[in-house]
Amino acid sequence: MATLTAKKSVFDMDPEEIHNHLKPTAIKLKKDALNNGSWYSYRNELCVEDDMFIHEFKDGRKELIQLGNETGEFKVLKVLH
Repeated sequence: MATLTAKKSVFDMDPEEIHNHLKPTAIKLKKDALNNGSWYSYRNELCVEDDMFIHEFKDGRKELIQLGNETGEFKVLKVLH
């Protein structure tokens, strides 16, 4: 007979446990987005305004973009690779 084991609630995890718990899902979502022709977004030191992000594509191209507050559209500020 199968036994049930209680999983730790995310609310009971410390930051490292949350990171380790979410990392496999984040890696899969990134891979799925790239394989579906999309990009993934993140911030780094080039993002000097709150509305700036890096878009990275499957072919390795990276763009510094700025998101429009009113429209949700973005403009490419600089192609990085």
